[in-house]
Amino acid sequence: MAAVITRREVAEETGLSGLELVPLLGARAHEVFEIANTTKRVGGAPHRMLRQLRQNLSLASVLRGELQEIWRADPPELVIADFTLPFAGNLAQALGAR
Repeated sequence: MAAVITRREVAEETGLSGLELVPLLGARAHEVFEIANTTKRVGGAPHRMLRQLRQNLSLASVLRGELQEIWRADPPELVIADFTLPFAGNLAQALGAR
């Protein structure tokens, strides 16, 4: 299966690629945007930075679980992941993908 695995919010852009969309995070997808786009500046405020890190790690564990479920059912041969999902490469390698 050639697919783009991403948030449903980018379905329109994904459709332009001609590849199937496999959505992640379901009802929590909005949290990705909210973590990155805070109402107050995060830099220089260690407590805000820590909160943001914890939020990211919480979503990362959910994402990893979803990817693992998808890939166990249909193991990938090749995975292209950006720097925001460092665990995707490790998981892909563990399942035999390049």
